[in-house]
Amino acid sequence: LADGRIHGGLVVLVGCSDAELAISLAESPHVLVHGLVRDDNVLEKIRQQIRNAGLYGRVSMMAWNDRHLPYADGMVNLLLVPDEATLLAPHEIDRVLAPLGIARTLRDGKLVSHRKGWPQDVDEWTHSRYDASGNAVSKDRRVGPPRYLQWEALPRWNRGVKTSSLVSARGRLFYILNDAHFAVRSQTWSLIARDANNGIQLWRRELAGWEGSRGGKKIGPAQGQRRLVASGDRGYVTLGERTEVSVLDAATGKLLRTLKGTGPAEEFILSNGKLVVLVNPNTPAGVRRGEGEDMRLVAVDPETGRIAWEHASRMILPFTLVADGEQVIFHDGKAIHSLALKTGQPRWTSAPTGQRIARRDQSHPDSPGAEKSTIILAPQFAPTMIMYDDVVAFAGGRQINVLSASDGAELWRSDYAATNYSAPVDLFGFEGCLWGPDKEMNLWRPVDDNLDYNAYNLQTGAVQKRVEGDYGFRFQHHRCHQMIVVDGKVLAGRAGVEFLDTQTGDVAAHHWMRGSCFYGVLPASGRLYVPPHDCACYVRATLSGFMALNANPPSHRNEGPDNQRLQRGPAYGTTETDDTIPAAADDWPTYRHDTARSGRAS
Repeated sequence: LADGRIHGGLVVLVGCSDAELAISLAESPHVLVHGLVRDDNVLEKIRQQIRNAGLYGRVSMMAWNDRHLPYADGMVNLLLVPDEATLLAPHEIDRVLAPLGIARTLRDGKLVSHRKGWPQDVDEWTHSRYDASGNAVSKDRRVGPPRYLQWEALPRWNRGVKTSSLVSARGRLFYILNDAHFAVRSQTWSLIARDANNGIQLWRRELAGWEGSRGGKKIGPAQGQRRLVASGDRGYVTLGERTEVSVLDAATGKLLRTLKGTGPAEEFILSNGKLVVLVNPNTPAGVRRGEGEDMRLVAVDPETGRIAWEHASRMILPFTLVADGEQVIFHDGKAIHSLALKTGQPRWTSAPTGQRIARRDQSHPDSPGAEKSTIILAPQFAPTMIMYDDVVAFAGGRQINVLSASDGAELWRSDYAATNYSAPVDLFGFEGCLWGPDKEMNLWRPVDDNLDYNAYNLQTGAVQKRVEGDYGFRFQHHRCHQMIVVDGKVLAGRAGVEFLDTQTGDVAAHHWMRGSCFYGVLPASGRLYVPPHDCACYVRATLSGFMALNANPPSHRNEGPDNQRLQRGPAYGTTETDDTIPAAADDWPTYRHDTARSGRAS
């Protein structure tokens, strides 16, 4: 475990003869150990050893005598074969190993190690909107309309109404959620890490406080989801309200350091090894009274805590902090600015973008978060800035401004769609164009069943393509989260989760699942991750819980005959029934009265 830097997940032992190794491995607190035993005569003895150690559940054994391993594809973190008589085909070992998983097999008295590589056709999702560019477009080629379940986890329903953030890196999921039981009054907002391939919880940290707890259903603050970033073996997060950024070991959750000078952090991004933090010392109450200090951008080396530079600005609009590895971009409420990522020196300032800023303490979620040429800053509404190719695109106030990334010159501006339903504006860059919802498509009170998108020329703004999604279904409003894009397909939430193919206009609808309020869904590691929600729409059909869903069928299906799928346990044939005692007329012996589940008294 130590050599492979495996601090949790699924460990499999193939060819066990006793429980000693399994019990030893289970000393790691976040490991689930499963063993396969060929000899039926020793299976019960091994199980008894596990029970005696008080570890049954975290450690379990099953009978096995097959050439295929009884696990889903890509699920095992560590595969140990300490029995030289057990021969497994290399392709079968690779099938069950998770990306970066390790197999160690005993051959000629020596342990032979093999680590599975990271697949080239899967992607990570390190920031709330994919990466520091703000362009929520995944390159994952395995994610598609879901057909198969990889794993599911608790809670079934979202106690805190919304998922504040969800990111993924290096085969791990990190998310912030109120996972308190519905029976208790107190809230327990926690940062939780799970293995992305099998769902096993790796670690959990309760937060001292969390702004995501405010506002209730459908209400932000929008920037709450921008306070969690993952990259490699590091996690970056604010561990409370109005605090500095902390650096965690992603494998264990251990606090490595707190970055002094980065609080109160409102949002942050990681670009080219530098963490750029938006520090806002002001409170909403102070802003309403006309009080307040300058906001600051603070660039820090997260490995040392050394501050590289700071830049003050009277205002920095939410959701406009982006970077591309060379420059940092933000909007100050009037114009767009570029700073050198390395030094913080100003590079360029755009002409005024032309929108008015209006602040609201609250805004009804059934109203659009924008008026013509007016950007409404409310708990759940915000504009959107992205960097794509050689342009910077800013959408807000039912308007889009597109600039040259090299010098800030405005290339074009145009009318644009308003915000999504109770969420910030949707804007994407892929396939050589800027893409966004058609400005006539109403996401709050749909008057039709369309799912229409436009593709704009980067340099001129001309509509190069219009995709009219033939959805064929009208619902009350879009789900209260932003859309995302995966491999040229827009993932919307008009009713559940819909995949709009921008090549054909085909729409694959899935009413039986929906993204979490405030966040939505996450495409990463070849799967679609659906966090728990509290939505009652389609309650008779929708799935609940935290789910990891696959688009592609498993590479191996059970090939055993049906008569071998069930095994007779030690109690088989030993139970007795007394048919001589007649049932009374007023008996109700089972939950639905009888084995036919009639629910009817006799």
